[in-house]
Amino acid sequence: MKSQVTTRYLLSVTVSMIVLCAGAWAGPDFFDDFSDGDMTDGLPVNWIYSADPSVGTEGFAAADLDGTFYIYRDLSISAQIKRISDHTNSEWVSGFVCRWTDGPTGGYWIEVRPPNRFLFGHRDRYILRSAALPFNVDETELIIRVDAVGDELKAWCWPADEPMPEEPQISLIDDVAPEGYVSIYWSSRGGQAIYRWVKVVSLEAPIGDFNGDGKVNCLDVYAMMQHCGDL
Repeated sequence: MKSQVTTRYLLSVTVSMIVLCAGAWAGPDFFDDFSDGDMTDGLPVNWIYSADPSVGTEGFAAADLDGTFYIYRDLSISAQIKRISDHTNSEWVSGFVCRWTDGPTGGYWIEVRPPNRFLFGHRDRYILRSAALPFNVDETELIIRVDAVGDELKAWCWPADEPMPEEPQISLIDDVAPEGYVSIYWSSRGGQAIYRWVKVVSLEAPIGDFNGDGKVNCLDVYAMMQHCGDL
């Protein structure tokens, strides 16, 4: 009887933990091709306009319909961009941010600048890494991708009509920003760009995902119970 009561109690606690922890994984996977022309309808995500006059950028952050930013830890984010204005000024940038916060830890930004500069940095415009691309960023549509897993950060940029390079142009280790929201942005002082689509994939298993299938459900209760031993 005592064993049954203990098992029932443990099961109850486990289910409660899974229900509570499942909500902590706030950032959904999504692909937004902006085909409906409305960035604020929540299909598949809502985008909130933001601007930073101090550095001359503006953009949109992915959020819920109530205005809550989606938070990501380990993730892969990619976007297809067409730069459409005269970008002879090297400060007219296009890119996106990931793991961004409004606090002192900041987050990471990834951008291209003419004619062929590819940069990875964090808050206050501090450049962590840069690379010279083998093409002019204003003469072709681009795909930019960043994978952030733990403190390992990798970034690729390539023409949209070509295959993705096997090796990233930028690779580094940095842990200043472990989580935050994602946002697309461009220079508001003359830079203009069309964002064809944005794709975000969470690479982190939800808290409570004991069997590693990417979901939190009753199968995780069973997986945990198998490792509890005799009670």
